[in-house]
Amino acid sequence: MKFISLTLFLTSSLLTFSQLEFHRSNEIPVSFNDIDLVHAWAGGLNSTQWSTIDLNIDGIEDLFIYDRSSEQILTFIKNPLNGEYVLNFDYLDSFPEINDWVLLRDFNCDNKKDIFTYTSGGIKVYENVSVNGELLFTLKSSLVESYYDFGTDPYFSNLYVSSQDIPSIDDFDGDGDLDIHTFTLSGLTIEYHKNFAVEIGNCDSLAFELRNRCYGMIGEDAVSPTVYIGDDFVDGEYCTFNVIDPKANEDIQKDGVHSGSSICTFDYDGNGQRDLLIGDITARDMVLAYIDDRGPLQDSAFAIENEFPVDDVSIDMHVFHAGYFEDLDNDGVRDVILTPSNGTESEDKASCWFYKNVGTDEDVDLQLETTSFIQNLMLDNGTVSFPRVLDYNA
Repeated sequence: MKFISLTLFLTSSLLTFSQLEFHRSNEIPVSFNDIDLVHAWAGGLNSTQWSTIDLNIDGIEDLFIYDRSSEQILTFIKNPLNGEYVLNFDYLDSFPEINDWVLLRDFNCDNKKDIFTYTSGGIKVYENVSVNGELLFTLKSSLVESYYDFGTDPYFSNLYVSSQDIPSIDDFDGDGDLDIHTFTLSGLTIEYHKNFAVEIGNCDSLAFELRNRCYGMIGEDAVSPTVYIGDDFVDGEYCTFNVIDPKANEDIQKDGVHSGSSICTFDYDGNGQRDLLIGDITARDMVLAYIDDRGPLQDSAFAIENEFPVDDVSIDMHVFHAGYFEDLDNDGVRDVILTPSNGTESEDKASCWFYKNVGTDEDVDLQLETTSFIQNLMLDNGTVSFPRVLDYNA
């Protein structure tokens, strides 16, 4: 009898507890100093990477943010009426596992952003195969390769990108397909991998070839964020070997390994040549290398700007930043947002420096709008904080 009573009691208790269900709600309003925190429950932003993508397949680019520090994705739908972003968690399950860094780019000319992310030894690509209004991705390449020709026995091998770096992936030469700039294995010079997809007549390809492993005659010091160009680059013997007929002048590599760099490309001076914005793991600021076409197939940095941007408030945050060239304010012109890229150290509440582009995509003119873009509308009590909830106003 006792056994039966105990069984009934436990069963009744389990039924009672099983009726308790919890659902996440992002609708609870939060305000601070009379400002509505419309993204209050996003969780805050630390070391973020930014891309745009049409999430709900309505023809409007929405916002994708990956936080390296928490390995979390946030998605925001853009309101077509006012251009404001609305936090939405419905699309998170559509994305595959992301590691270390991610850039959303359309590689196959179908106007749908694909996924470029880190994998051991380089880059993994997922193709956007969304249909019938549903966001879908499928694996395109588990490890992107490039063609290497140093004069003897050309070969294909992985296109190397460090897990700590962030490469530039864009149509650098303006021929309609995506090219890649990334730091070499030593971390001291920049490789330029040209995509020949358009040349071979198939945009749905990842046909890369290393055209220069010493691009722009730009060398980064092994132990500091100092960048060398021109004669300083040549005298430093940065480029000990290169490919046949390189895209830029020869000359990389001295002793030491320097991992932790980012590259973002855009035409800052309007000369028709994309310049390189470089972040370094040891620097509070960022360096802009101005690129000029010195002759047939010859690109070289002719000047550097050590505190970018010099024409406005320069970036000044705890070390290692990355830049992202995206239209974030819905005016049809791409802007620049600078954020920390260090996964373990970043500022909690002022780590999204948004520079509005008041120029054009082809002649960028930046003005700092805020140091806390979107995150100033979030509830963030600081990393590893443990807030307590109380009834403050009864």
